[in-house]
Amino acid sequence: MTGIVRSREQVRHFLKSMGMSCRRVGLIPAKADPAAQEEFLKKTRTALRGS
Repeated sequence: MTGIVRSREQVRHFLKSMGMSCRRVGLIPAKADPAAQEEFLKKTRTALRGS
């Protein structure tokens, strides 16, 4: 948004100064089906609420 570009090391130093740590990001599998995942989550949430 601002056009300012920071290097990876600058961001790492900033996060550590705030007490945070760098984490690896998780990847979504290439064959993931978002619609099927949403349906699964809906079923699981209603099953948990009913118990």
